[in-house]
Amino acid sequence: MVFSLNNCTNSEQMFDGQATNRLRKRFDSTLRIWIRMGCGSSVLSIQQMLRKYRRHRLRLLRKKEYNRLRAMVPSIATKPKVSKVTVIEEAIKYIDQIGRASCRERV
Repeated sequence: MVFSLNNCTNSEQMFDGQATNRLRKRFDSTLRIWIRMGCGSSVLSIQQMLRKYRRHRLRLLRKKEYNRLRAMVPSIATKPKVSKVTVIEEAIKYIDQIGRASCRERV
């Protein structure tokens, strides 16, 4: 059995028609791949598959956002490997530096 967004009215309320269709196609195709893979040797229910897929997508999204933040901070933008903690610490320092610079300009 393949789960589809065709029955989900909540997602349709959030998007316009074209975006909903794109989301359905992308979600359905990705979920079909996950179901075919079986997510390992164990048999998982649809709810378990959806939770696992959601965690996977959130993990990818977090990684993408950390990379975006890292690219915005000049002190770590060129470094090849930086931990998430370092990214956040350097971003805080950079924001403080910008705040102090803007205060000086006002005076």
